[in-house]
Amino acid sequence: MIKPGLLYRSANPRGLKGKNKNPLPVFWQSNKKAWLTVQAFLDWFQKCFIPEVEKYLAYKNMEFKVPLLIDNAQGQAECLQFRHPGVEVVFLPSNTTAVIQPLDQGVIRTFKVYYTRCSFGHIRSAMDADPDLDVSKCWKENSIAHCLTSISEAFNELEPDTENACWKTLWPECVNNVHNKRGEGFVDLVAEDVEELIDGHGKKLTEEDLEELVKSAEEDEEEDIMELQQEGLGFGKFC
Repeated sequence: MIKPGLLYRSANPRGLKGKNKNPLPVFWQSNKKAWLTVQAFLDWFQKCFIPEVEKYLAYKNMEFKVPLLIDNAQGQAECLQFRHPGVEVVFLPSNTTAVIQPLDQGVIRTFKVYYTRCSFGHIRSAMDADPDLDVSKCWKENSIAHCLTSISEAFNELEPDTENACWKTLWPECVNNVHNKRGEGFVDLVAEDVEELIDGHGKKLTEEDLEELVKSAEEDEEEDIMELQQEGLGFGKFC
């Protein structure tokens, strides 16, 4: 996997003032509205996708000849076609993203779970280090630098089997020897749960709410680990 892209509204936020962004665990981009424009997508293609794929294929001693599978978004087809002779751009059919898009088949969801756990973990660590710390203040001071740390930790927790299993809907022939399908842990998740979570972000959280979220996240993590241990499953690094 190549490093994830991050599109932020500021090119130089306070938490990263004067910092070189090349070593960041994300491909950093910015515009005032944090929109993925055609130009932003082209920059990602030319400055992130191409160099990282070239490096990977050189390491594998393989020819640069790859497909790039992306959503069928307006404007992307024209801007990407023939941009690189070694890349064949393939667009998903309209209105099928949630059904066959590999990243939607487990990778994004698993990453969000890990990211949420990492974020709450940092808050809890700060509270443990300073018992007098106001949790609301701790939450509000969570900067883009903290966000990048959580992204890096969550990204590194993704497992090879998670990526492998995400192709089972679109390309089942390439899914082999999948032992640890992390996506199976979300079979009870329904649309109403997601909508409730999204709506909840619009409400002002009290200190009691934040403490309950931290406690709930820890309890969920402990239950997941116990279930995995019972099934004989472990945690690995993503290659």
